[in-house]
Amino acid sequence: MKEALRELLADVKAAARLGEPEGIGVALADLLDWPEVKGNLDMESAFVQQALAPLGRALDQPPVPTRLLVGMAQDALAAFRAIAAVPLCGRALAGDGDARGALESLASDARPEVRHAITLTLRDRRNEPAVQVLLAEWEASGKPKWQAIAAEAGG
Repeated sequence: MKEALRELLADVKAAARLGEPEGIGVALADLLDWPEVKGNLDMESAFVQQALAPLGRALDQPPVPTRLLVGMAQDALAAFRAIAAVPLCGRALAGDGDARGALESLASDARPEVRHAITLTLRDRRNEPAVQVLLAEWEASGKPKWQAIAAEAGG
């Protein structure tokens, strides 16, 4: 799996540099070779951390259209939503309203893998002032899933 993941990550990075939605979609389609993704099965935390979050970071480049990420955030498969969550965090923190709306929707996602991808991303960036503001807002939101993300990412 490690070699397949390395190849997939290289393909996604190359497609992201071009910013073409079709190329990104073709590269990400290889994820469907993994049973846990194709079957929309529960995924271990390590899979989110070692596979999905790095794929999301690969998409966190300006050429990748926000509309593509917002579309991925609505995908039926949790793996694609988790991947989209990573770059949507960065764009939401930079003030992109569409990204913020999609991120908040993902923060309420029924699947813990999606919320875990957000937690990992915010934890990695927790020293940034914009992240501190977001975490404080989510802590005060009254929404248990948002509060859990804020508690895990901030600590």
